[in-house]
Amino acid sequence: MTFYSSGLRGTVLAEKTSLSSQYFPALQKFAVLEIGLILFPVANQRAAGQLLWQMVVAEGKKSSNPFLSKALTSPLDSSVLNTAQLIPGLGDIKAKALLERFKLQ
Repeated sequence: MTFYSSGLRGTVLAEKTSLSSQYFPALQKFAVLEIGLILFPVANQRAAGQLLWQMVVAEGKKSSNPFLSKALTSPLDSSVLNTAQLIPGLGDIKAKALLERFKLQ
């Protein structure tokens, strides 16, 4: 099993200082372009710790990006919508508005 097929995501934290900045482009090219890892440059150990903490907190949330999660609709809702659309004179938009107005709990 390779790294990519395992579904794991790789991340590299690199301390970018005045001394290490000469090696940073080579690290960036290798980590990002050749291997496909995510590279986070940090200023010092404290910034690395804060970044790790933010990553742990974000991973623990149910959905760290609400725009990526799909709206959950139950099959009952879609069947009720399909049934409401069968009413003469009630199109798709009006049927959705009607079901939103009288939403079943």
